[in-house]
Amino acid sequence: MEALLLGFVLGIAASVAAAWLVEYGARPQIVVTPPAVWGVQSSYPGPPGPVGVLFFHARVSNVRRRLALLGPRPAWACHASLEIEAEDGSLKLGPVDGRWAAHPEPVAPATIGVHSVLLIDPGKILAGRTIDVHSHTPLEVGTLLKFAGENDCYLFNDHSYYFPQWKNPAWRLPPGSYRLTVTIAYESGSAVRRFRIVNAGNSSPTLVLQET
Repeated sequence: MEALLLGFVLGIAASVAAAWLVEYGARPQIVVTPPAVWGVQSSYPGPPGPVGVLFFHARVSNVRRRLALLGPRPAWACHASLEIEAEDGSLKLGPVDGRWAAHPEPVAPATIGVHSVLLIDPGKILAGRTIDVHSHTPLEVGTLLKFAGENDCYLFNDHSYYFPQWKNPAWRLPPGSYRLTVTIAYESGSAVRRFRIVNAGNSSPTLVLQET
């Protein structure tokens, strides 16, 4: 009788442990890696001609947990936020929503008279605040932009489209050193990574992972 009871208890314990291991392995784990230049667009018009612009995106990945038997399920409804502080404490921006590069730009074509224009679509801004991150497809979050030959860089997200050349004057970062915090919140947790930004003036801003 005691042996039967012991076997019953051990069986339950083994089932609980197996279920925990499966759940542990399936739980999403978000990792944010340092921003890098995602692309160069040289077709934006500006005097005396097209102007090159650099966009810096942080990569967001849903990675397999250590010792997990299975890959993770998707991280549902991930929301990105950005915050910037000057290293000397003189400036603080955010937190503001991050822009997921996989979403369409928040604009819609329209016609005014005989001219074709792009208007801001607030519905796309709202719809683009979250995204699902799958283990097989890392995604990108915009953080900064900088035009070639200019001293300043700018914090960048969907609301930047309200301003000419995406330059929100309230989000201007003159040459100097800053700390960028990227936070990804999802249904079962959050990931926070901090980076160091060095804007070296006319050259491109260098973004280096800040050790914490």
